[in-house]
Amino acid sequence: MGIGWLFRKMGRTLLVCSFISFIMQITAQTKETHDKLCGKVLNESNQPVAGANIIIYDQSGVPHGTIADTQGCFSLDCPEGATEFQVRMLGYQPFHQKIAPKQNHYEISLKTAVESLSDVVVTGYIDKKKESYTGASHTVIRQEIEEMVHTNVLNIIQLRAPGFELFDDIANGSDPNHLPDMVLRGRSSFIEGDKTNVPLFILDGTEVDIGYVFDMPAEDIESITVLKDAAATSFYGSKAANGVVVITTRPTQFGRLQVNYTGNFQVSIPDLSDYRLLNAREKLEYERLAGLYGDFSGSSSSDVNKQKTYYERLERVNAGINTNWMRQALRTGLNHIHSLNLSGGSRDFRYNVSGNYNATNGVMDKSDKTTASLRINLTYGNMEKLFFQNIMSVSHSTSNDVPYGSFSDYVRLNPYDTPYLEDGSLNNDLAFNAANPLYEKNLSSYIGNVSGYFIDTFRIRWNIRSSLRMEASISYNRSTVEGETFYSPLSKRFYDQDPSKRGSFNVSNGTSNTLSGNAFIVWNLPCGTANNGLLSMTAGINIESSQSESHSFEALGVLSDKLEHPSMAIGYSDSGHPGGSEELSRMLGGFFSANFSWRNRYFIDVSFRYEGSSKFGTDNKFAPFGAIGIGWNLHRERFFESSVFSLFKVRASIGMVGNAGFNAYQAQLSYRYEADLLYNGSIGAVPVSMVNPRLKWER
Repeated sequence: MGIGWLFRKMGRTLLVCSFISFIMQITAQTKETHDKLCGKVLNESNQPVAGANIIIYDQSGVPHGTIADTQGCFSLDCPEGATEFQVRMLGYQPFHQKIAPKQNHYEISLKTAVESLSDVVVTGYIDKKKESYTGASHTVIRQEIEEMVHTNVLNIIQLRAPGFELFDDIANGSDPNHLPDMVLRGRSSFIEGDKTNVPLFILDGTEVDIGYVFDMPAEDIESITVLKDAAATSFYGSKAANGVVVITTRPTQFGRLQVNYTGNFQVSIPDLSDYRLLNAREKLEYERLAGLYGDFSGSSSSDVNKQKTYYERLERVNAGINTNWMRQALRTGLNHIHSLNLSGGSRDFRYNVSGNYNATNGVMDKSDKTTASLRINLTYGNMEKLFFQNIMSVSHSTSNDVPYGSFSDYVRLNPYDTPYLEDGSLNNDLAFNAANPLYEKNLSSYIGNVSGYFIDTFRIRWNIRSSLRMEASISYNRSTVEGETFYSPLSKRFYDQDPSKRGSFNVSNGTSNTLSGNAFIVWNLPCGTANNGLLSMTAGINIESSQSESHSFEALGVLSDKLEHPSMAIGYSDSGHPGGSEELSRMLGGFFSANFSWRNRYFIDVSFRYEGSSKFGTDNKFAPFGAIGIGWNLHRERFFESSVFSLFKVRASIGMVGNAGFNAYQAQLSYRYEADLLYNGSIGAVPVSMVNPRLKWER
């Protein structure tokens, strides 16, 4: 029994030793297999992804990592207890790989990150993640635009971007040709024409006129980003005082030919419910109580005539006359928009062609606008290496305005008057000698305008490596506008004029040409332990030359209401002379911007711009602009983990921007010749703008 017990004891001991030996062999084998991990990181095109971050966490949660080299290869020691590793790279989806036994080489394929445009801030130069951005901005994406009922691009921005406000214009109402007044960063105290508070509009990296934005089709837009404070607008220096609106058009997509047609039909019905005016009986009684018809007790001839007028109007009221004059000038407006888009191509050559037609009839009769546009976007090359892009836009617009007065001319008329007599002729005997505005409406007067825009942007982009890229572009922008206003010689505005000076033509035209270019480099540098930090730097230069010119003249004396051409005018006004303007300005600037984020929680933005402009004063041709901002993503902190908030950020920024939205020669000493200022046979001149004299200290 003792010997059996001894054998059983020895057997158990051997079994335990064998188990321990087996565990040690597995541990040694695992350790031997996972001492070193290596592999290669590729993209969807089987190209190496240089700079990719490989991160492994040990049992204590401490990260260990390395960066893939220029060939996408990596190698690192595997910490004890690690079960998986991660591969991360800006612009790609994160990749998680389980560590398999007896395997120490892995080939990783990263997929391009399909990031929502609503999570990206487009500054016109670079795209930044909203989480790590310290500037004040708001983005409207194409999906939101397609779901909206809108009249133009400015209306889209007003409905979606907080702080962007279009002011109601009571005088112009729903005129489809009137550009509304707007404000984004508060009203400016520096008054210069009608565009004092208009923000800077950037379309695909090119500055464009607000008139082009007002007419452009919304179907071509991919996203709209509104940049507000100094930290957001520092890239644009002296032009960013009123904020910046960056518009990006739809990109090219490779694949088979795709044809997309969109048709929108809108009906505009004038809403007069807010006009609570007196009806015919109430208005007549109000005039009687105000004493306009006397006190009905006197016997003077004047009182008798007033009372006679009163009873004539009362008879009309009792007969049922109650004219709604506001309806006489209005109509139901119809707006129809058509858009045709063609896209497709191979991976190396892509195209996107869109044509648009927009016809709008205003609710005021004779007010309308028609716009036709064409946009061609061509991209050639490897999108991940080197590619070229050319975007061309052409638009043409014709419009007609109301030549017969304003809506207020109808509102002030009395409801007991009729617009027409019993024989169908116009009633020109209205109360208190008021003019019948329908008379002007039936004349051949007109106000017509024709405008056109041509924009071409050529861009080259070179991705030197996944973390370093260069980009350069050159843009040409041309706009033309022609206007002609004709007032019939039968118009009542000429009743007190000599018959030879009745009727007028006002003719004007103008052109504007802008040539601009920019070049910049973007470098994303991972840093810190396990690459938890990311430093993004951008530096570049831009140059611009802009020239505009306009001409105008007024001709008087038109012999017939049917002679609708300026050549039919007899001459000019006695003191009239041709008008016009000319401007030439140039700009040169350089900028630098850096953004540092740590674990996507804490971040800081620093930007600086040094800009020179011919609009600046003689002694200060160059000026510095800059901004700094800090931020904290609270939703990334463990103590703030909640599914309620997808983004909870605290940020603060401060900076300085300029205001160069004034005349090109405003800061220069200049004079203007006046033809009526003659002295001793010489033409006189008057000062247009003055400058402060240079101050000198005297001892």
